[in-house]
Amino acid sequence: MIELKRLVMPTITKLEPQKRRPHRYNLFIDNKFTTGIGENVVIELNLKVGQEISAENLESLKETEKKDKLLELALGYLEYRPRSEREIIQHLKKKLYQKKELFSSEAEREEALEEVLEKLKSMRLIDDKAFGEWWLGQRQSARNPKGAWAIRSELAQKGLSSELIDQLLASIEPEDERARVQKILEKQWLPKRDKMGEREWRAKATKYLARRGFDYGIIGEMLK
Repeated sequence: MIELKRLVMPTITKLEPQKRRPHRYNLFIDNKFTTGIGENVVIELNLKVGQEISAENLESLKETEKKDKLLELALGYLEYRPRSEREIIQHLKKKLYQKKELFSSEAEREEALEEVLEKLKSMRLIDDKAFGEWWLGQRQSARNPKGAWAIRSELAQKGLSSELIDQLLASIEPEDERARVQKILEKQWLPKRDKMGEREWRAKATKYLARRGFDYGIIGEMLK
């Protein structure tokens, strides 16, 4: 009689949080350390001790982990402030260049980048309209505010489309722009008026306000 032996699959024997980075886990298979993985991967793949894992699934896990590392880089970049899609792409491409060992080919890098961008969009962490609204509000409410022309240029540099920028800037009321010019004049230029000749004061104030992105027509009105 031929005895059929059951093939023993590799088994997860330990899954423990790392001491310095508790959101990452050390994965042990058959009591041997195999790789470090992120908490997102543990949850997504429902990994647990005692679970059998084939060589094919292990390779798939490692690929998922690579993409999760890229996602973590994006999330870390987003911790400090909202970002435009272009900013995130540029940041991740720079990180991918620095960490070429993550992926074996340019095609794999591009595929991983696309997947991470789609995931960020599904999480509503990439939204150029929301980013533009936030940027507009920040620039207008700053201690030294900027005008519409400067904001338009900045948003274009961040990669927002002309149509979206037009839509965002359409919300700016001329009266609000005048109020921001007045704020700058009262804070920085009116105290200097008596120390300069009127012509010099107007010329320098005009040049400064124009650099801040305010319309020459509004500047002229406020300097009368």
